[in-house]
Amino acid sequence: MSPVRTTVFHVVRADALLLAVPGVLLVATVGAVPLARRFGAGAGYPLAVLSAGAGGLLLTLLGDALEDPVTVAGEWIPTLGAQWSLRLDALGLVFALVVTFVGAVVLAYSPRYLHGGETDPSRYYGALAGFAAAMTLLVLAGDALVLYVGWEITTLASYLLIASAPAGRRAATRALMLTFVGGLALLAAILLAGARLNTVALTELTDADRWAGAPLVPFLALLVVAAAVKSVQVPFHVWLPTAMVAPTPVSAYLHAAAMVTAGLYLLLRFAEPIGAQPVVGAAVAALGAATALFAAAAAVRRRDMKELLAFSTISQLGFMTALVGVGTAEAVTGAVVYFLAHATYKSALFLCAGTYDHAVGSRALPELAGSARRLPLTSGALVLACLSMSGLPPALGYVGKEAALKGALHPADALGFAVLACIVAAQALTVAYSVRLAAAPFRRGARTRAGRGRSPATAEWSMALWPAVLAVATVCLGAVTAKLVPLRLAPLTDAAAEVAAGAAPGSSLALWHGLTPAFLVSLGIFAAGGVLFAVWHLRGWWRLLPDELGSRAVDALGSLLRGCGRPVERVLVSTAVATHLTIVFLVVAVVVWGALLAFPVPVGPAGEAAPRWVVSVLIAGAAVAVAVTKNWLTAFATLAAVGFLVAGWYVLFGAPQLAAVQLVVDGLTVMLALFVLRHLPRRYVDVQWPRRVWAAGVALAGGVTFAGLSLFQRSASLPPASEAYLAEARSSSTGNVVTEVLSHYRALDTLGETAVIAVAAIGVVAVLRARRGRS
Repeated sequence: MSPVRTTVFHVVRADALLLAVPGVLLVATVGAVPLARRFGAGAGYPLAVLSAGAGGLLLTLLGDALEDPVTVAGEWIPTLGAQWSLRLDALGLVFALVVTFVGAVVLAYSPRYLHGGETDPSRYYGALAGFAAAMTLLVLAGDALVLYVGWEITTLASYLLIASAPAGRRAATRALMLTFVGGLALLAAILLAGARLNTVALTELTDADRWAGAPLVPFLALLVVAAAVKSVQVPFHVWLPTAMVAPTPVSAYLHAAAMVTAGLYLLLRFAEPIGAQPVVGAAVAALGAATALFAAAAAVRRRDMKELLAFSTISQLGFMTALVGVGTAEAVTGAVVYFLAHATYKSALFLCAGTYDHAVGSRALPELAGSARRLPLTSGALVLACLSMSGLPPALGYVGKEAALKGALHPADALGFAVLACIVAAQALTVAYSVRLAAAPFRRGARTRAGRGRSPATAEWSMALWPAVLAVATVCLGAVTAKLVPLRLAPLTDAAAEVAAGAAPGSSLALWHGLTPAFLVSLGIFAAGGVLFAVWHLRGWWRLLPDELGSRAVDALGSLLRGCGRPVERVLVSTAVATHLTIVFLVVAVVVWGALLAFPVPVGPAGEAAPRWVVSVLIAGAAVAVAVTKNWLTAFATLAAVGFLVAGWYVLFGAPQLAAVQLVVDGLTVMLALFVLRHLPRRYVDVQWPRRVWAAGVALAGGVTFAGLSLFQRSASLPPASEAYLAEARSSSTGNVVTEVLSHYRALDTLGETAVIAVAAIGVVAVLRARRGRS
């Protein structure tokens, strides 16, 4: 085989493998429900194999991702120049490997956790596999539109998984509402970028030079808001602690390794343009540092293991966010490495919490005393994971923390010094609660209430095996950074940091760099953390630390908004159709005339042919007849005449195809209305004159608004979109522009409208059956 053919074959094979990764996870999503119905909770095992298989495919592309990113693209919206694309580089590979392999471990852990529980396996596995596919799509996206699709699907999947718990509906709603705000900010950023740069490719959007003369700071501000909501930065962190009602495997996957790190991925992807704007970089660093310190202080106060881990996750994400804001290559490298460490040790800790809950019957730290003898494997995994969380060698958490401190030292200004101080204080508190958590099962005494837990003989090895795998992984990944080990992690993390920051780090990862300033700061952090843990029993000092300020503020804001919304609710929550039409007409009139007065535009041609005036007068007369008649049958007949006259108006304007569609729609609408309303009295109920005058005024305002709007146009020529529609219609077999618009440009919209009608019909049938059952 010639060298050229070999290269082409290699590229095609890499593209095919890249497409196969989300394809395998899509197969898992589609097959999750049938597998769960067939095997029950045991469906997690084949799904885990599929997730691990997707991770194996990614490993085969490791060399390609380090040398030259693999890209697959295709047409999506040709008229807008938009493409769908997947792109695998070192940064995306790091996140995709975590999503697939940690997902595989969580899926393998789930059967024992779900066994005998109240969670529906089909709903659970379907949402979890769908989340894994969406998260993989997000981190492998080559353009902002694909990234946004994955972003929003993860939000919906998270809602389903949190709500799958018996008491999770309220927490799921709070998470959905807040993360939906982040999704809107991301969408606004994408629309701004598309309007200014005429592209949504991530390689173009992450290039600061492409933003010359464009509003880069507003774009980055929207991205930071989206990332802050997703990655639970203050003040958007309040949804995560309440989400701990979700099943523990969901917390281990979504709220430790995957979903909450999507915001971090977004910041890392745009780390280079963030670094090019000192104001944005400083804001990101300050936001992350404040979050890290606040959440670490709140974690120290927790007694429930999952709550402690939730605030710990918020703190660690704040730490990584601050590193992105610092912006140096070493700091970004620290963020990437610490992400890997956090994903492994935090997932292991959450799974350990689930094992203790099953075997001991409680997650409260005082009630875990003495459980180390009954659960030695779980307790060993807990200690190893806490070793990495506290940043002790040789775990990966130590390597990431050393790289991060190296990048954050030597601040250039007072803000940089404050950020460094917050990071050091947060890490000291992290050491304190890590030691407290690791020591809980080894304390003397067994305070577990009788009969609350399951038998450890059935729960220990089958459940503790998977957190032990992750805990060992976080230690081994730290060990392979040493130069003596042939398999090293540094090339991948260095390449990922170079993709994010635009520059390679000055030094590679290692367990020992000598007596550096970062190492001396680490010694200070360990000493301070040890002192904090030693004085823990001196009650009183930790009560001064912040706790639930964010949740109280959100609840107070919600109460305020509900109070302000009650007057509006009295108006909107009405069964009267006239009330809703009044609101629509008046709002449209205010918006349209406000826009026309604020932005004057030329009026269209003043002169029109006599037939158009005749038809217009007839339409107006028929409309008045509909309004004044007292017989509903006459009103509908006259309304049909209005529709036919509008069709004639279209013909006079040279649009016979649109007139044909108008005739069909108008005729079917009137026929359906006659069938539905045949049981009504023949005459309308008499209405008092004041209400008639008000209704006439509202109708007149709405009619004048729409009629006036049709007279305004910006130019006499057709816009490019209309020219494209007409050209497509001329070249088609039907020659009908309406058909072309509906079939080629609004097919998905029409499908959505059909789905709405179908759902409404199903709702009507359900109501009728319920009433029939009660009767």
